[in-house]
Amino acid sequence: MTEWSNIRSNTQFWDDFARCYFLPFAKRSRWFAGKTRSPHGASVRHILEWSVHTCQLLIVDVYYEDESESYFLPLGFLPSKPDDLSENACIIEITRSNGDHALLIDAVYDESFRRALFNHFIIGTNDKSLSITRFEDFDDFYQSSDILSTDSTNSLMVFNDKYLFKLYRKLTTGQNLEVEMLTFIGKSEDFSNHIPTCLGSIDWSDQQDSTMVLVLVQKFIPKAYDCWSM
Repeated sequence: MTEWSNIRSNTQFWDDFARCYFLPFAKRSRWFAGKTRSPHGASVRHILEWSVHTCQLLIVDVYYEDESESYFLPLGFLPSKPDDLSENACIIEITRSNGDHALLIDAVYDESFRRALFNHFIIGTNDKSLSITRFEDFDDFYQSSDILSTDSTNSLMVFNDKYLFKLYRKLTTGQNLEVEMLTFIGKSEDFSNHIPTCLGSIDWSDQQDSTMVLVLVQKFIPKAYDCWSM
């Protein structure tokens, strides 16, 4: 296999990955919306450029008979398997060009990815592919992160016990109604202690200038836990 640092330009690898490995992984993941359907195939539509971490940010299209869906997968590389790696993380074990074995994983289970994602939002600098929207200034630094275990169709990460990052899996183009709703409701004092305030988002604009929200950032309110199982 091509070394990870050069994998971005290996089109044959991405064709094989989408067809042979993404769909089996997605079907056993809570966030996949097509479990009861029969996909005809999948392809990696776009690999986002992100300079702050070595993972590959994939937009994967899944095809059905009458339509297609787009999914967001941060794909990480581990040279060895940590003892505490979640069973939900591993996508495929690969053999490197030197004969060593390594893992391709869902990067949300890699703390280095979560740290990079948090710092990217806090710093607020737009990258080549990603833009940051923030509704207030932040003066904080990374301390800790956890993944919430829910039946959500998205991936939920809590940072510093104060911020919740909702990483969308199935993507929608254009205005994100959840962001609009939470921004509106969060301005009302009647709901501020019950509904998690929307703090911002991490977005991607494709070549047609269509914007997709990849990550929604909210205040973390433990008692509002049920609000995040959307």
